[in-house]
Amino acid sequence: MQLFEILVSLEMKAGLTFACMNLKKLAKILAMGNRKSMSFMFEVEILLNEMNATEKRCLT
Repeated sequence: MQLFEILVSLEMKAGLTFACMNLKKLAKILAMGNRKSMSFMFEVEILLNEMNATEKRCLT
């Protein structure tokens, strides 16, 4: 049963990692096209930092 819990947590971590990578990529694309998107990029960065902090708390 413990192995199953480890696999589930690794799957969630992998999904979160790919989601974060996609959000960063989107923010960079939007920032290149429009200077107003810079504030959006900073908001995404703050969100990603919060998600990473939450992930670290969940895995420990």
